[in-house]
Amino acid sequence: MTQEMVGRVTRCSTQGFVGAARQLHPHAPEFGLLCRAEAQGGRSHVIGAIYDISIQDDPLARLIASSDTATPEQILDHMANRQTPVEISAVAVGYQIDDQVFYGLPPQPPLTMSPIYI
Repeated sequence: MTQEMVGRVTRCSTQGFVGAARQLHPHAPEFGLLCRAEAQGGRSHVIGAIYDISIQDDPLARLIASSDTATPEQILDHMANRQTPVEISAVAVGYQIDDQVFYGLPPQPPLTMSPIYI
């Protein structure tokens, strides 16, 4: 399994989890890909299928987007330097304990701040 972290869990249940990332990067997960997040203190991993990737707006983004006088520099600065709230949502499709993979809902959800891997 790859160890590329793409975000951290912010909300979770046994049905799935949502993670936050600073911004999308070239190797970010795509719709339909599988990801995993640690659960049960590292004894298991919840496997999820990504069903939504959303970029939340913030007050400054709304101001820049609705401004008639926004400069290209302001737009690039906002895109590159701001903490863009990107959410990755995954539905739980299984879980892994040691080397065994099980199809179905996990015994426990991942904890908040657990890393999410592709």
